[in-house]
Amino acid sequence: MIETELNKVIKSIKGIAPKHCDICGQKYEDTDFKPVKAQNQQSMIHLSCQNCGNSYMLNIVSPAQGLFASSRAAVNLDVNGTNELMQFAGAKAISSDDALDAYNLFYKSGILEDIFTVEKLKQEAESA
Repeated sequence: MIETELNKVIKSIKGIAPKHCDICGQKYEDTDFKPVKAQNQQSMIHLSCQNCGNSYMLNIVSPAQGLFASSRAAVNLDVNGTNELMQFAGAKAISSDDALDAYNLFYKSGILEDIFTVEKLKQEAESA
């Protein structure tokens, strides 16, 4: 149901959506626009260039008057595609306590020290 609404939004925003990739100039196809989330009068759409992999999140606002406004932000995430992005979109935020609990667990297990040691070794190797 939501996906159908988002697909309608995608078709409706063609006038304001980017037409070409900012990085490589490839023309966007309809299949490059992936619906992520719709809530009230806002929709989130993941736009990804099939040629170079550059991606954006489009935030579409569609007021009752039928006018559309759009903003886009570059996406630099370790998320693999729209399906994984949809899994986390709208998920409950992690609390400060949860973040501290995770940090303490990593600290006590020695994982943080291992990560920083590996990172330091990589930096030393790159500068040599």
